[in-house]
Amino acid sequence: NASRQIIPGEEIFNTFSNLIRKAIDINFADKDTTAIKQMKQTIEDHFMSLDILGKPFPKYWVKIREALNYIDEEHISWGEFTKICIRFGVIDTTQIRILAITLNNLGVLLYFPDVFGLDDLIILKSQWCIDAIYSALDTKDIIKNAGRFNEEILLERWSEKRFAGNRLQLLKLLQHFDLCYKVEGTNQYIAPQLLPIEENKYPDMP
Repeated sequence: NASRQIIPGEEIFNTFSNLIRKAIDINFADKDTTAIKQMKQTIEDHFMSLDILGKPFPKYWVKIREALNYIDEEHISWGEFTKICIRFGVIDTTQIRILAITLNNLGVLLYFPDVFGLDDLIILKSQWCIDAIYSALDTKDIIKNAGRFNEEILLERWSEKRFAGNRLQLLKLLQHFDLCYKVEGTNQYIAPQLLPIEENKYPDMP
């Protein structure tokens, strides 16, 4: 198989300032795992150097984090998260927001305070997002249609109880992660990663 190099643009580095800029060459077909071990070590070293890891956690923050671990739900509202914080003595709205952002940065939960439509959502299980994305986009119909789909397809793909009550927020997540874009003036969307590689294969597409 031909090698494929993934080169992130400067916009990615500007958005995610903690990304490793050094290129890492990996051949997953190679039986020698030295390069993979080196990549793993590089990631671990970079992670351990993050500023957030050197900051002490207040005891009541730790209690809140532990309480979240006992919640079975895959996501909760901002109001529910606030109630949990208040139960453990954190009543200041600014402090609650700082805690949510910190837990997001640590990977404990997902929180998007600056994204309209997602600012009321606290995602406790990241697998919920992953499953929703695959459920929506990993379908033969969308792939055959060169990554093009509409809201009716999303209604069908997210019909189960697990997703049905959060369809608009899930669509917002797809857009926030640049996994789809709305075709202006229509109810159509494009998943760019599913666009055909061949140029001019679909000349009628806007």
